Amino acid sequence: MEKSTYQTSKIFDLEVFSSPKQDLLSFLTSRLDSNIGPLLVMTPNPEQIIISRNNESFLHTLQSADVLIPDGIGLVVASKMLSLFGKIQPLQERITGREVTLDLLKLVAKDGLTSLVLGGQGYASPSQVAPPEIAIPIGKQLSAKVYWFEGYADIQHPTKAEEAAVLAVLKKLKPIFVFVAFGAPWQEVWLMSHKTELRAAGVKLAMAVGGAFDVLTAKIAPAPAVLEKLGLEWLYRLWQEPWRWRRQLKLLEFIKLVFQSI
Repeated sequence: MEKSTYQTSKIFDLEVFSSPKQDLLSFLTSRLDSNIGPLLVMTPNPEQIIISRNNESFLHTLQSADVLIPDGIGLVVASKMLSLFGKIQPLQERITGREVTLDLLKLVAKDGLTSLVLGGQGYASPSQVAPPEIAIPIGKQLSAKVYWFEGYADIQHPTKAEEAAVLAVLKKLKPIFVFVAFGAPWQEVWLMSHKTELRAAGVKLAMAVGGAFDVLTAKIAPAPAVLEKLGLEWLYRLWQEPWRWRRQLKLLEFIKLVFQSI
């Protein structure tokens, strides 16, 4: 399935995936047999849109991704509002990064694909010998095993030793999937700046996942189903981690941006 065969909708200078989720999964899995890699997948949400409006370099990073998934419900709602005024084609549906990650982990379990989670904290006890494996529940009595490597103590100020260690892990494991969990905008910037190294390691797909593995590893509890259905899991996360309130102020900036764009 070629990229040109699925739909995108241009919103805030970004071409965002706008076909059904099954089309996305078909496209992603089709690349596993390709010698072209890695496929870089990013998951923009309203917070990232605001960052990109104030950071041209980050905007370019998002624009350079192979696939942009409409992760935030605010992005979908905004597209529908703007479509009423003939500004853009609306996004078909919200597709969360956590959903896609879980679907890819099912492939990991089914086909025994080597995968690496890079970033995040506290998913396992650190090892001085090799990255530990962690088991991610993917269904009833089923789990996917992935390697985890924290990588950097401070992603904003990586050391040469940390960088060398990350590259050594990639070279040793040669993972098919790499899930990068540094948080925006650092995870996206890392992906783009390490595309050559990922290709050299044989990585087929590399994806920015934010805090998806915090939930998948049960480090934090998932939002109640009703809140997830309404796209309000961010509110539940804020209740769990109130220190995030400053980040949520970007939602107000996003709402302002939407109305200015009408």
